[in-house]
Amino acid sequence: MLIVMDHTHHMWSVPHGVRDTTRPRFAVEAPHRSRLSAVNEKNFDILFVAGVPATGKSWLGKWLAEQHGYLHINAERDSGVDFDRAGIHGEWDELIMTQRATRFVEAIRRLARPVILDWGFPTRLLEVVRALQAEGVRVWWFRAEHDMARLAFIARGGIDPRCFDRQMADIKHDWVRITSVFGARIVDGLHPNGSQRTPQEIWAKICASDKQGA
Repeated sequence: MLIVMDHTHHMWSVPHGVRDTTRPRFAVEAPHRSRLSAVNEKNFDILFVAGVPATGKSWLGKWLAEQHGYLHINAERDSGVDFDRAGIHGEWDELIMTQRATRFVEAIRRLARPVILDWGFPTRLLEVVRALQAEGVRVWWFRAEHDMARLAFIARGGIDPRCFDRQMADIKHDWVRITSVFGARIVDGLHPNGSQRTPQEIWAKICASDKQGA
């Protein structure tokens, strides 16, 4: 499953998936064991991507959906509509509130298809990513030089560039913690001249690195 992190104008608040923390939407009963066993006979890929804004995370998610049959979940789209469509909104809310990923990952496995999750998370929620990783989710960070990424962000339009500046300041502040989670799983989202790397290029890098045990 691929989890791709991509920010929107709500990038500095807890994502739309958490709408009322006083009334949790998740169920308390355990998943049906026989159903999980049947699904887990095939270990579908779960991929999570995050990183510097405007570096192609959502583009990769859309491409994987179109070309390789992945379910692309944009965690911040329209009040969590992608989670609603997949029927896993409650498990997502639980993950954000508890920072425990077991039930969320089990819910994704029950979808019986590869998934890429794209979420431009506030760095204060880094432990959510660590929890996903502990449950076997592949996590990747998209990197880019600050000035080139800012130009790409502005060219994309739709969001105040000050949002980019705030997120980059947080990334810089928490970089040591971020690298403690992502390690060597870092990919360049832009070419040295500032142009976007294609999804094919990024996917080839991710696959090659994972094959080598990065």
